[in-house]
Amino acid sequence: MSLAKNILLFGATGNIGSFILDAILPERSQFGRIAIFTSPHTAETKVSQLNKLKEGVEVIVGNVEDENAVKAAYKVRAYLEDEISRDDLAYSYVVTGPFAEMYLHLVPGLEEAGGWDVKERRAVLLGEKGKGEVSLTTMKDVGTLVLNTLLHATAETRNAALCVNSFTTSPDQIQAEFERQLGGQPWNVSRTSLEKLRKAEAAAWEAGNPATTVLTLRRIWGEGGTLYAKRANELIGEPKVMGLEDVVANEIQRVSKL
Repeated sequence: MSLAKNILLFGATGNIGSFILDAILPERSQFGRIAIFTSPHTAETKVSQLNKLKEGVEVIVGNVEDENAVKAAYKVRAYLEDEISRDDLAYSYVVTGPFAEMYLHLVPGLEEAGGWDVKERRAVLLGEKGKGEVSLTTMKDVGTLVLNTLLHATAETRNAALCVNSFTTSPDQIQAEFERQLGGQPWNVSRTSLEKLRKAEAAAWEAGNPATTVLTLRRIWGEGGTLYAKRANELIGEPKVMGLEDVVANEIQRVSKL
């Protein structure tokens, strides 16, 4: 059984939480209690989803501003058990960086931020040719990596930020993979320099554009903000993760169904 005996998961029905729960449930026997904490609104709007989840987990419905609900939630503890000291609670931060699937999207109105439009065979690449590496993690792999963090709780992972990912790539490598999988069909490819992106970001902030954070994040990522000297996947058992070819194939398949 995992050293992390009991799990309380917040956001289990959300975009990323659902992937985490999907990864944990097949390993149900490795844990004691598994519970999710959800809001009254979610309980009302996602009835069928929660009823299905009740077959494998406990569902606690409440508001974090409701004192009684908070007390009920504290009956379940999600932790990585500490064998070294007397601390009640040990933690691990699973640092994933950008989600690979979302990184590919060419955002309408913010095309200078970069991305790929498979249907139109159009791409906007960030940075100089051959540069601009970025560390990406697929949403499915977030679940896998969180699960493995729970299953491989050790002194090294205790109270630590675990920088993990699926793969590291660059805009040019992504473009090459799209072209390879689509049989070399010609694309309309343009490029946004980091300097141009910085100017667009500054102008967007000045104009009060609520979508400016997209430009800011892309600029940070393009400057190498997602890169680190060594990833921590090996500390949590080196789980099998997806590669660039998988993500590109999934995006092509997704667009083909639209």
